[in-house]
Amino acid sequence: MIEILTSNSVGLCAIGAAVAVGICGLAAGICEGGIGKTVIDKGVMEKDFGKGLLMVTIGESVVVYGFTIAMIIVATYIVG
Repeated sequence: MIEILTSNSVGLCAIGAAVAVGICGLAAGICEGGIGKTVIDKGVMEKDFGKGLLMVTIGESVVVYGFTIAMIIVATYIVG
């Protein structure tokens, strides 16, 4: 199966897009795990919901960047 994917450019394009999204998703999960623990320990959600929501949103934006890179990889293959 790996030989089929790596033997042509479609497979390499798919692997590159998957790696971009996968690594960014893993990084965001680690980031949100730390943020969630801190938010719960400090009680930020009770006192100031906005700060906690902002911290989680910043951590989640990494996945959006990874998805954007994956779409650029796929679009580059389709167009060119």
